[in-house]
Amino acid sequence: MFAYTYRMKQSIQFAVLGLATALFAGCAEQPKDLGPAIIIADSLVEKSAASTKLLAGDNVVVRLPTTAGSAMSWRTAKKPAMDWCVMILSDRIEQQDLTTAKPGAQQWQVFQLRATREGIMSLDFVYDNKYTPEIPPTKTFSLTVDVVKKSW
Repeated sequence: MFAYTYRMKQSIQFAVLGLATALFAGCAEQPKDLGPAIIIADSLVEKSAASTKLLAGDNVVVRLPTTAGSAMSWRTAKKPAMDWCVMILSDRIEQQDLTTAKPGAQQWQVFQLRATREGIMSLDFVYDNKYTPEIPPTKTFSLTVDVVKKSW
């Protein structure tokens, strides 16, 4: 009985050691996922621009400054279309500091984008009052996106 228990214990130890070795070896070969790139627009200028190069399937986050309690907000100058090489996954507001969340406080409008297919496009954002679209935007941000095919 003692020999049987000892052998079982030894087999379990070898199995755990083998699994741990395989797990750590697999982790060493995998590249680290750094998450999506983050592009932050300059809040001090009326017009600003940036560019990025992405692989198809990559995500990018665009953070644009806005003011809490204002009717002003960021939107894309053109409605999203099927022929775009990026897709807008989400559009949300983030507070700079939750303890000072009040009208007039700094906050961010955050757009999460995904590169869907090869191509180059300029994604233009405008900062305007959604209730008075006839008035020109006070700020613009242009993001040039170059999506390349993954080469595995």
